[in-house]
Amino acid sequence: MSPATSREQCRSSAFELVDCVRLIGSPIQKEMAIRLVNFMSRIYRPAVGILLAFVDPGQRLLRDLPFLTSLRLTQSE
Repeated sequence: MSPATSREQCRSSAFELVDCVRLIGSPIQKEMAIRLVNFMSRIYRPAVGILLAFVDPGQRLLRDLPFLTSLRLTQSE
């Protein structure tokens, strides 16, 4: 498998996860949000911002300092 194909598969998988979250439509628990963001940051970091756009603002996850500090957003390769 070429690196380009592998990167495209990672991109596709990340956006499939975003679609699942969007289609489910129910609030994401903090622990699940952490797992999803950490996983996505490893496979295709640009999808993280799109995922977080679907987080219910009422949950205040993006204002939750323990949530934000628990995210391991690594530099993309």
